[in-house]
Amino acid sequence: MKISVEEAIEIVESVTQQGGLSKVQEIVFRQCWEGCSYQEIARKSGYQLGYIRDVGHKLWQSLSRAFGQKITKTNFQRAIKQYQITALSPKNETQTSPTSACNLPSVQLSTVSQRQDWQEKIDVSTFFGRTTELSHLEQWMISDRCRVISLYGMPGIGKTLLAAFYAEQMQYKFEYFIWRNVRNAQPIRELLTEIILFLSQRQIGELPQTTDDLISCLMKYLRQHRCLLILEDV
Repeated sequence: MKISVEEAIEIVESVTQQGGLSKVQEIVFRQCWEGCSYQEIARKSGYQLGYIRDVGHKLWQSLSRAFGQKITKTNFQRAIKQYQITALSPKNETQTSPTSACNLPSVQLSTVSQRQDWQEKIDVSTFFGRTTELSHLEQWMISDRCRVISLYGMPGIGKTLLAAFYAEQMQYKFEYFIWRNVRNAQPIRELLTEIILFLSQRQIGELPQTTDDLISCLMKYLRQHRCLLILEDV
């Protein structure tokens, strides 16, 4: 079943019941629906990339609470389509709506989502196999507690898909989870600042000004909490 972006927005507004999306939220929602990256949205809209990412992150958090499941930039279309299919089903009268089904779980989900930042994570619904590689990753990361793991190989062999699938399975074993695609990333100081702000829950005071000091600050947070930080295309 194909849904237009206008229909999708109507569904979102009916489920969230918060008076509709803000202007910037609607820009992010519409352009993500069309498959645009945050970089493209920032360029087209004239807003700063960091601001667009922050709006997107909070939007997916809001939708996660409303729909009672983890909503991300990569799965929100599927979740909305599934919701419409369920709503149109003749049996929908006996089903519990997402907004009423997730009162208690939504509180737990809110806490979890505040400590996870997927942003650019890819869809792993087509992943299968690779049991040996998954076993190695679990051994290194969970049992051996390796601090740095690199996945390398020829382009197109599935490194990103493997990392994304494993991360989805193991994210709850960490206090904080961050995924960043750095292929076309902002300057290193902006990237470090963004990660530090997330880990500090934006409670940090004055941020360091130099790259070396920002790295030291990031390392302080990584020592204080068990974090999984994935840098794609590094």
